[in-house]
Amino acid sequence: MKYLILSKANDNLRQLFNEKKSSFHSFGLVDASNEVLEIIEPSLSPKNIDLVKDFYANPIVYGDAIQIQQVLINLFNNAADAIQAKGNKGGKITLTIGVIGTNAYIQLQDSGIGLDLNLLPSIFDLHYTTKEDGLGVGLWLCKTIIKNHNGSISASNSPAEGALFEVQIPLATCPE
Repeated sequence: MKYLILSKANDNLRQLFNEKKSSFHSFGLVDASNEVLEIIEPSLSPKNIDLVKDFYANPIVYGDAIQIQQVLINLFNNAADAIQAKGNKGGKITLTIGVIGTNAYIQLQDSGIGLDLNLLPSIFDLHYTTKEDGLGVGLWLCKTIIKNHNGSISASNSPAEGALFEVQIPLATCPE
């Protein structure tokens, strides 16, 4: 039964991303992020998770703001789960936005358990999960969305502690 549900979900996701990019437009990453933070921040407080925002610019990118927001929501949820899995009472998530060359970048760093280096090459694969009740769709969806925006997403362990995810998306180059 689980396979049937996953199969149908996969078909729906593939159909979503095979449609035209008609909802692409220019938008500011900080503006889109702030909308996500309005939703996310209230859920962090009861978990004693501090949010740090380092916005060095408000880069304008061309894409689907709602899809980019979905990526952020997924990364925030994973970060909060990783902090809770560490067993400490609380933690910190740092969201950094800026520009590097011709790309906007988003970095999300948490103070959670970090990433198992042996499993790191597979974390963006469809159906890969370390969560007991996970479907293994979240990070795959993030990768698919970012690839659709001609960008890249990577994951590593932070030099301090926890995980670090970085997204790069090309800056908007021309008006709509």
